[in-house]
Amino acid sequence: MYFNTFPKLLYSFDNKEFHLLTDILRRVAIDPKYRDAYLYYDEYTVQEGDTPEILADKYYGDPLLHWVIFLINDIVDPRYEWPLEQNSLVEYCKDKYGENNIYLVHHYENTDGHWVNSNYSPTPQAVTNFQHEDAENEKKRKIKLLKPAFINEFVTEFEGLVNR
Repeated sequence: MYFNTFPKLLYSFDNKEFHLLTDILRRVAIDPKYRDAYLYYDEYTVQEGDTPEILADKYYGDPLLHWVIFLINDIVDPRYEWPLEQNSLVEYCKDKYGENNIYLVHHYENTDGHWVNSNYSPTPQAVTNFQHEDAENEKKRKIKLLKPAFINEFVTEFEGLVNR
């Protein structure tokens, strides 16, 4: 549904035959009111097993409106910007740090949570690679959901902007 509203363009790969393609490079800046004004959205904490499609279906009655969740939250790449499930997070850490290194020290923190050197006084808290990635993943759980009362207005405005 998201790309259905994008304009089409003629493109030739060989300068002989032209093909009608969707202009996927079209970018639209949404009205900041939808992102910044509490009136337009609810805060939501993404739960284990939630996907953008599941949330769009529950919240808007249409899983194809998952793109609205991405736009409201400035999510460009859901693979890296949507919270991972616990099993996926473990696999991500193994890929990033190596299977035997996920519980090695990533950094040290003082009692205020600021990064410090290992010789900081008083004794700093060691944070493992996994703990670090888990904390980063948890930050992604707080999202905004456009209130259902505004979904039609938002989609209509988006379609008008993308086709300018």
